[in-house]
Formats: sequence, C-alpha cells, structure tokens
Amino acid sequence: MIDLLKHIKNLSVADNKTLSQKGLKLSEEAGELAKAILPYEGADGCNHRFPDVDKIIEESIDTILVAYSIAHSIIEKYEVGDSDDIIIKMLQKKTKKWQSLVDGEKTDLNKIPFEIHVTLAQTDNIEKFKTDCIAIGVKPIILDLYTSDGGVIKDVMTSSKVVGNSLDAAIETRRISASFKAYGYTVLREKIETAPWHPASINDTRSRLISEKNELERQKEKAKKKVTVADHAVIRYLERRYGFDFEDIRGEILTDAVIQAAKMGAEGIKMHHGTFKIRDNVVVTYVPN
Repeated sequence: MIDLLKHIKNLSVADNKTLSQKGLKLSEEAGELAKAILPYEGADGCNHRFPDVDKIIEESIDTILVAYSIAHSIIEKYEVGDSDDIIIKMLQKKTKKWQSLVDGEKTDLNKIPFEIHVTLAQTDNIEKFKTDCIAIGVKPIILDLYTSDGGVIKDVMTSSKVVGNSLDAAIETRRISASFKAYGYTVLREKIETAPWHPASINDTRSRLISEKNELERQKEKAKKKVTVADHAVIRYLERRYGFDFEDIRGEILTDAVIQAAKMGAEGIKMHHGTFKIRDNVVVTYVPN
C-alpha cells in the first residue's frame, strides 16, 4: 500500500495540470460518479442507463486519485512539509470527526428536550402580555432593566419547552412568534436552547476537546523531537544556494539503458560504480558498489 501511495505521488508530480485544472478534473470525475450512481438507485430520468457497480467503483477511485493529486500539488507548491505525512495526519483528523458524527447519530433525535425563548418589543400592558402568554401556552418572563438615568424598562420574553427533534423545535418557535405577531406584538429575537447531549452540542464539544488534546500532544512531541532537516529542504538548498541542476542529474541517471531495464521489469541496473534500484518504472535509490 505504501509503495502504491508513493507511485500515486510520483504520478501527481509528473502531471503537468495546474491546480485549477486539477480542480476542474475533480469536478468532471465527480460528475461521472454521480452519473453512475443515479441509475443504480433508479432516479427519475436515469433509468435508460443500466446500473453498473463496477462503474461506480471505478469512478469513485478516479475521484479519489484526483483529490489525492490536488493535495500533493498544493503541499509541494507551498513547500509546507512532507506531503505524505501531512495527508495522513489530515486523514486521521477527518476520520475522527467522521467517527464523532457517526456516534452522535446514535442518539434518539426524536426525544431531545428544547427550551424556547421569544423576546418581544417593550409593552406597556404587562397584564395583557401575561394573559396572551397563557393563551399561547408559554411562560411569561418579565425583567426590570435599569437605565443610566435611573429609569426602568420592562423587558418581556417567553419560556417554553418541547420534546422532539430539531424540526419540532423550529416549528414550535415559529408558532409562538406567529401567535404573538397576530396579537400585535413585535418579535425581536428567537432563541432555542437544547440539552448538552444533543448531537450538535456533543460533536462541537467533542471536536473542541479532541482538538485541544491533539494540540497538547503535538506540542509535547514537538518539544521532545530532535530538530532535523528534511530531504526536501536539502534539495531546495542545494538548488538555490549552490546552483545544483537536478534536472541535469536526472538526465544523467535516466539513460537509455535504465529506461530499457525498467521496461523489461528489472528491479535494478548496475552503472556509475553502483546499482540503481527500480520500482514501478521509478528509480528509487542508488547503492554504491
């Protein structure tokens, strides 16, 4: 698997498409994938094409390859580090987030408690407000807000509870607001609060805690890690500081004999007082005699 990923990376580097061209290529592959999926699920207007499982798999892999190539390209362009390492860490981060979403879906989304608050514009008739709240089925809340000149403003709002899903809470909030508007009130704000174990709340909290934990671990590892120089940095330093032309060096290595050996499936060829090792048509290393 590691050799395959390295081969994909080499192909990404060899691909001359620009970043925007690769982005358009990804859209093309995503469209091909959608085209394969729609008849498989019997979508209207797509039943003239036969469903093909192999085609879905093929287009899925094409999409993955292009996305993978884009990640390599942007990392190489800005020289932010080893692309394989960065991609693996990002995959780990995203799969953890995916796992948290999957875990959150296990909650019964139809039995979640919500508390609804609707804030209204100031009213002079507090008794009428209380009566209207009873009619609508909500609890009246009246707060005394003191102004800088010593005056008092009556801040009026409501409180009510509903058990259900997020859509139920939204519908009930709209009902309450519409009822007050029908009674002549001006609605200033709608607020919905929920339990801390609501999937959205759990995922937000879990994501934050995981991020904080990962950052602490990263800082610890960074403090313990020996300072080194990446091969990528060495290559760029030799190019830019001492004028090394690595394309000339590639040409010196990639002789007709090496190309012929690779095409014949050879795993190595002896030359230049050593052996060039070959894997999947790529010269991967040199071992001196």
